[in-house]
Amino acid sequence: ILGLNLLKMVSEEWTNPKGRIKSNRRAKLKEALTNEVPNIVALFSSILDALWQQNVQESQPSGGQSLNAYAEYQSNFDNNNEAAAVVKSVLEAFKSFIHWAPLDVVLSPAHIDVLFRYSLLNDCTSSLALESLNEMMERNYVPQEMNEFLTQLHSASVAMVARLVKDENVLAEMDPDYIHKWTLYINWFVQYHIERASTEIPLNDFLALFIKFTFYQPTPQGFLDCLEIWEVILMLLEGVKADGNSVDSFAEVIGQFVDSLLRALLFRYNAEQLE
Repeated sequence: ILGLNLLKMVSEEWTNPKGRIKSNRRAKLKEALTNEVPNIVALFSSILDALWQQNVQESQPSGGQSLNAYAEYQSNFDNNNEAAAVVKSVLEAFKSFIHWAPLDVVLSPAHIDVLFRYSLLNDCTSSLALESLNEMMERNYVPQEMNEFLTQLHSASVAMVARLVKDENVLAEMDPDYIHKWTLYINWFVQYHIERASTEIPLNDFLALFIKFTFYQPTPQGFLDCLEIWEVILMLLEGVKADGNSVDSFAEVIGQFVDSLLRALLFRYNAEQLE
């Protein structure tokens, strides 16, 4: 853990505008550190993979493991303080490198996959994994293998939302901060990637689940945050239509959203929240 914390401190030096290293020396050291980033991140990933194998049980989804299906996971990190502490230190250091280093140097599909897997655990490690993913999303990462990346984002998004909307009570029982970070992730996915994905990947499954995620929100603020995301989605679809492209494939799911929204506004369907 000490070594991981030292790596984090070294990384954070490059995000500190008041760093104590002179500018010319700083540039050379940053270049040298950037050259070592692939090796450092490979170390992070190997530690996370090893601890995953020791502390997480997986049940494969139908069809086997693939980029289109994440397994169901049962974590033991909440009962293993030592392993959880190591994972947290790795994820904090990982995030510090994602914040400043060139993302094509820091990230690969395998690295992103391990972050998604930890974020789906809904345990003491998940929020930190989500923070790293949100850091990546906020920087609008666009890798060379864009189709594979979009498939990965879509698969993880569907897996995540499906688990959160199994029934209306799941979100109410979860940590509000964890829900907020997933909402933030969806926001970045929609703003930066959903238009690219719409030409390559069928998105209706994600949008149908996001309708439930929106209307199952346990707080008014969470509901409003989701409506802001829907505003972006609808504006994007308007742009697609204005360019002369068909949006007929989205008609059913948009109709479901509008119907759910109208129900939320009617007292006879939503008396408790409206009161």
